[in-house]
Amino acid sequence: MTALVYSLLDGTSLPIPAKAKVAWLKSALYAICFQGHKGPSATAVQDRFRAAIDAVPDEFVEVSLLHSFIGTCMTEWEVLNGNFDGAAGDPLFGLVVKGDVEGLTATLSVHRALLQRRKDGYTLLHVAVDYCHEQIIRGTDVNIVMLLMFAIQNTDFRSPELIQKFSVSPNVLSDCGTTPIEVAALTGSIECLRLLLSLGAEPRPLAEQDLFTTVAMTGARESAQHSPAANIRTLLSLICGVVESNHLDESTSGKEAQDVTAAVAVQTLLDGRYGVKVDDLAACGSPLELCISVSNYTSVFSLLSLGADPNAFNYHREPVLAALLLAYGADPNGRARGDYDQDTPLHQVDTTSVTAFYDPPRNRVATYAERVADAVEAVDTESDAAVAARAKACIAVLLFGGAEIEARDAKGHTPLRRRVVDRDLGTAEYLISQGAESEDCQFRDQQDCIGEDDAPS
Repeated sequence: MTALVYSLLDGTSLPIPAKAKVAWLKSALYAICFQGHKGPSATAVQDRFRAAIDAVPDEFVEVSLLHSFIGTCMTEWEVLNGNFDGAAGDPLFGLVVKGDVEGLTATLSVHRALLQRRKDGYTLLHVAVDYCHEQIIRGTDVNIVMLLMFAIQNTDFRSPELIQKFSVSPNVLSDCGTTPIEVAALTGSIECLRLLLSLGAEPRPLAEQDLFTTVAMTGARESAQHSPAANIRTLLSLICGVVESNHLDESTSGKEAQDVTAAVAVQTLLDGRYGVKVDDLAACGSPLELCISVSNYTSVFSLLSLGADPNAFNYHREPVLAALLLAYGADPNGRARGDYDQDTPLHQVDTTSVTAFYDPPRNRVATYAERVADAVEAVDTESDAAVAARAKACIAVLLFGGAEIEARDAKGHTPLRRRVVDRDLGTAEYLISQGAESEDCQFRDQQDCIGEDDAPS
């Protein structure tokens, strides 16, 4: 297995047959995409996903699977701490950042006024939540979140000192209106979120669309028990569950109406638009679309499993994502919103467009290529040839899923015409090989420019 992984990812010349590589990559991606998903409905989705991947021609499949495997398993997403305008430079904040419980406790016992808002209106609780570590402290059974948040003075680790003994409200606002529970969600800490909720924190901020979308794009921290991939699904599920419970508690109608209202609230959160005015909802992406845009695969898997609308259009040349979206019920002939001329997914498969529209909100992303040894040549799935192969693989997946090759956008253009007009001739040639036609005489003159010199190698 070790030799196979090195052969897959480190560019070595080990004698691993291409067929074995592809079989291994398929199995790995099946397991990753559906980790923890069980039941008849999950099985049906997995079967549709496998069938779509199997439809990718042999000459395109290896690089397509490698690209998604590297993005999913070989790219590290570090969640950065928030900017408290030099938190570590503030002596008291510095004690929290360093985890100096003894110094913090001694200081607070003498100077309780230090619990008040400090720089930019942030409190110790804000910083403690943001700098938490979910792992268990080596050699004890005490979670460092407890230590940082509650400034323990004795061996009774159940005593929430900062909130109860020192009378710090779990809903204290910073000057910009941020509560600790929002910080917990944004920093990707499941443990802190649960602790604050158990101590009476107001859950309503978790229903804010921008917060949920930012959490999805950022991801979750690793813990001793689970990987970030497992934790982001837990974190998003926890937020959805809180929103659902909050609507059930506030509703005065009957149980059936309560259930409908709560379900609508959760679905709205999963599919809502990010950071735009109400009359411009089509101008920005849903959580799923934005996670695709920043290549946060684990959040994409989690959102789909939670019921997010799979009809996203910005995967361009990501055949594995195309197969996954179709498996979850995406319409292969759906129409894009906003300024996309009523594009179908097939219209947007190309090798020329920019695919990343946003940077991750608060992450440092370390790619696989940055971590290989100097003497090792990393596999490049972003080369021109690899991008062209992935685009063709994506077309194959969409056609297998029922995409209409002659679909027209708002201007009457087919996918083939769009590719020729954009001088994406290799993709255009592949569409022709799959049966694309045009009755437009002027367009046929443009097609004539596709010759041997333009054809992909």
